[in-house]
Amino acid sequence: MALVFANGTATIGTTEYSIAQNANYSSGSPKTTIGTVFAYVDLSAMTATETYQLRVYERVNGGTQRVFFEAVVSGAQAQGYTFPDQLLGDGWDVTVKKIAGTDRSILFSVRQNTNDGSISGLGAGAITSTTFATGAITAATFAAGAITSTVIAASAIGASQIGAAAITAAKFATDAVDANALAADAATEIRTGLATTTALTTAQTDLTTLTGRLTSGRATGLDNLDATMSSRAPSATAVSNVDLTPTRSAKLDQLDVATSTRAAAATALSTVQWTNTRAGNLDRLDVASSTLATAAGQTTIGVAVAAVQADTDDIQGRLPATLDAGNMRVSVQALAAGALTAIADAVFAVVLEPGAVATARTFLQRMRIGLAVLVGQGSGFAITTAGTEHVRDGGNTKDRGTWVIGLDGTRVPGTLDGD
Repeated sequence: MALVFANGTATIGTTEYSIAQNANYSSGSPKTTIGTVFAYVDLSAMTATETYQLRVYERVNGGTQRVFFEAVVSGAQAQGYTFPDQLLGDGWDVTVKKIAGTDRSILFSVRQNTNDGSISGLGAGAITSTTFATGAITAATFAAGAITSTVIAASAIGASQIGAAAITAAKFATDAVDANALAADAATEIRTGLATTTALTTAQTDLTTLTGRLTSGRATGLDNLDATMSSRAPSATAVSNVDLTPTRSAKLDQLDVATSTRAAAATALSTVQWTNTRAGNLDRLDVASSTLATAAGQTTIGVAVAAVQADTDDIQGRLPATLDAGNMRVSVQALAAGALTAIADAVFAVVLEPGAVATARTFLQRMRIGLAVLVGQGSGFAITTAGTEHVRDGGNTKDRGTWVIGLDGTRVPGTLDGD
């Protein structure tokens, strides 16, 4: 059997704390070691106003991790607290969390009896070929480095303990037997069984000679011998890559017809004379040249155009600038669009009767107030009692004017609204 301890101190607050992990609790990081768990917490520092929650989590058959034990401890405690002993291992955890009060530093200890199945004290012949099921013992059965020279007694495993054909190549993992597993003289004995030292020395001498002669460059040259030497041109007639450059080779690719079919240098067009600009001028010849004016005709047209331009300049110089910026247009003979509206707006916007007695108002505002007084609806015209007269606008939506009427028939202007 083996005991695993997890001891520590942690400040516990409202965040649930795993004392098994010595970290904040996370359902995604459970403990999976199988064994009986004993958990202890020292809550002796708690006060009367403090409450702590203790939990044990476990999973059933690989399901969701759930609470399988919960206790709530409140008030001052005279002694420590221990969780109930439980056999856990499928995905467990042990946690503490503050419910109320002050964050508290507590001591804790989580101990697990892993019950690893260690075997000792077996009698002679207790373990036979039928003791374990086929494949029961695997590499995962033993911890790394578990089997050492001190675990197995001297001569404990002899020829009589190993059955015929019990050890095969399949019983060893790849590279399981390395240089560390062989005796110091193992390599010498193997070499002795393969060849004599003299034979190996001779072979080594010959190999050194061969590797000195067969260099990497020579090996590459051999790879180039993909045809018989007699099929190649002699050096006297071969073309050198100094003379046949990549540029010259590219020009050979351009010889897709016989050279004799090409124009002679004396008659060929040169890019010096045949420029891109001149070539572009040809694109403008979209009609026959015979349909265009002759040079003499173009000269005549130019003289006529110049005469017309001179007459135009003379006429423009004689017209007054005030005549609609020198242009004869309809707007000079008739009012421009919107002119009548602009004149009417200007007239109605004239301010009448400015002064302290009558507030300055436009002609349009005065007309609206006067029309309301003459034909608009009204109220308050009786003079039996003092009151206020009202006259309304044409739509009866608001007062155009109000007057305060006294019993003596006097009228004091109130508010006027011409908008």
